[in-house]
Amino acid sequence: MIEVMIEAMIEEVVMVEVLEMVLSEAETAEKAKEEEVIQVQALTVEEELQVIQIVAAEEEEVKLQILRAHLAHQVHLALQAKVETTTLSLQSLQRISIRMLSISQKALLEDKIKQNLETLTDDISYLEEATKPIAPENAIGRISRIDAINNKSVAEQSLRQAKDKQGKLLEALDNITNSDFGNCQKCKEEIAFERLLFMPESRRCMKCLKQC
Repeated sequence: MIEVMIEAMIEEVVMVEVLEMVLSEAETAEKAKEEEVIQVQALTVEEELQVIQIVAAEEEEVKLQILRAHLAHQVHLALQAKVETTTLSLQSLQRISIRMLSISQKALLEDKIKQNLETLTDDISYLEEATKPIAPENAIGRISRIDAINNKSVAEQSLRQAKDKQGKLLEALDNITNSDFGNCQKCKEEIAFERLLFMPESRRCMKCLKQC
């Protein structure tokens, strides 16, 4: 009877030990499973962070590309504007250089003006003498007096024209150093140098003169 009880107690102890062992193994397995889940979750979070970083890096690269494209466009526009401005400046300089008489041309015109003024001074002196009133006491015939009066009228007209030309030549001589000297006062285009050499007092080109 005692032996039976001892065996029953031993079996009970063995059963308890087995149960404790099973429970221990179950707990160990549960912990291992929990750790595995934690590791999986941690891996998932890390992967999500990597994905977020990759997406952020791609978005940053796109922004940089857009910024580079914008800057390149702005630089292109600035260079294009500079080229256009330079082209316009060169064209303006070319137009100005075309419309400006050379130093040698102005020297020739200045000499021509001075020569014309000297000739006009002599002509004006002669015409002023020729336009003096005819004294009644001069013993000339009737026909000769009529001729003298007609000649005086012609001389007076010539004197007015000579003085008008003298004034224009003096004005041209004063303005010959100006950069726009030799340009038409109406259309602002260059007067042909041959015309200026023939008539230095000219203020208009032949085209505008014909339109008057």
